[in-house]
Amino acid sequence: MWPERYPLTMRLGSDDLNAQGVQFEHAILAVSLMKERGLDLADLSLGLNTADLATAPFAQLGFMLERARRLRSEAGIPVATSWNVGVPALADQVIREEVIDLVMLGRPALANPHWPVWAARELAHADPFSLVPEDWGCWLRNFRAHPACIGWPLAKTGEGPA
Repeated sequence: MWPERYPLTMRLGSDDLNAQGVQFEHAILAVSLMKERGLDLADLSLGLNTADLATAPFAQLGFMLERARRLRSEAGIPVATSWNVGVPALADQVIREEVIDLVMLGRPALANPHWPVWAARELAHADPFSLVPEDWGCWLRNFRAHPACIGWPLAKTGEGPA
């Protein structure tokens, strides 16, 4: 028995993008059945159980969002996804518009371990370094490499010494 104090989540290969594989309607049914058994959140992914794809949407920004919106509506459960949602403005938009309930980060966080700080800066947060532990914030405020390598100039931001 799963302890009630912990959320029960699942990551689901919700579509194979192939007529012979898993269809999105199967995912809606599976998540609905799991919700009846205590599922708290579904994290949508793709099945990709074949290389024979009907479409290859991987270059499309946020291509899983419409599926996530539909699942959230039809199954009535919080939904997350990570496929091409790592652009801060898009991540912020889909949360604010309640398209999804949680943005999962995979490759964006691997590519930039300071993604939350970068996202906060991109979204004009008043003090992005306050969002990380104080020792990290102190280091990020005070230890700078060449501005072109960091992605923000000191003189224009007012963050840290000029």
